[in-house]
Amino acid sequence: MTIKATSPLGDPRVTYNLEEGQVPETNMPVRFYIKPNRRDGSASILVAEPLDYENTRFFTLRVRVQNVAAVPLASFTTVYVNITDVNDNVPFFMSSTYEATVPEGAEIGTSVVQVSASDLDSGPHGKINYIILKDQSGDSQFFSINSYTGVIHTRATFDREQKSSYLIEVQSQDGSESARPGQQGQPNTDTAYVRIFVTDVNDNAPAFSQPVYEISVEEDKEVGYIVITVTANDEDEGLSLSPSSCSTDTHSVAPVYLSETGLDTSPFCPVECASLPVFSPPHQLPRRWTLLACHPRPVQLQDYCA
Repeated sequence: MTIKATSPLGDPRVTYNLEEGQVPETNMPVRFYIKPNRRDGSASILVAEPLDYENTRFFTLRVRVQNVAAVPLASFTTVYVNITDVNDNVPFFMSSTYEATVPEGAEIGTSVVQVSASDLDSGPHGKINYIILKDQSGDSQFFSINSYTGVIHTRATFDREQKSSYLIEVQSQDGSESARPGQQGQPNTDTAYVRIFVTDVNDNAPAFSQPVYEISVEEDKEVGYIVITVTANDEDEGLSLSPSSCSTDTHSVAPVYLSETGLDTSPFCPVECASLPVFSPPHQLPRRWTLLACHPRPVQLQDYCA
């Protein structure tokens, strides 16, 4: 801006001085300087350093003007400078990567995670919208994001045994044309990655390695004699299988012994075993299980998870 002072006494020429203050709002450190215009006796207040609305939103400048008389006289004026905001800040995400989990089989629309970005600009310059960027992997099609809150929801149900994790890229963008160089009229943006892990649930029944086992046992075998060793697999992860009293991994081996009543997993008395197919129990049970039927007592294979 330009200011002008005159002196009615003698020489009309005056000098201008921009006084330094004690706080940033009063030109401390120096953000403005004053330049005299000899042609008309005015003076221009110019910007000495880049101004940042987010740091200081207004300045109160004190200008001293003095005539050039033998006994100089001075007066003062105050100039108020209000800084207007421009879209010069990027809506940065709080983290460049996020991790979240969703149970397999969860309903469509399940909330997964909320991403968040922050923009120091005010008004429409600082209004943030969120989008999911499409990618070649196709993972983006299985999720949606609330453009205002940043909450990510599922658009499909997931099977951990088919795919255990997904990676999507999210973008934040502010609400007006960027004032930063090189943006060519586009808003400011930032991106972050979200890795979503599908957690396992107990949705797979343990399965024997074959549907039918045919065995024969010689008479008079001692109690505890191993008749056959059967194997089973459960596609769920973790401690899922409990084949009687044997191992607890997802691929378990169960030795079958002779007992008083037939086949068992602990030794009893001799008996012959007939060849019967594997079948599942007809009633709904709290645990998933499979039976290997051998006369006269079946061997039960169950997993730990309800």
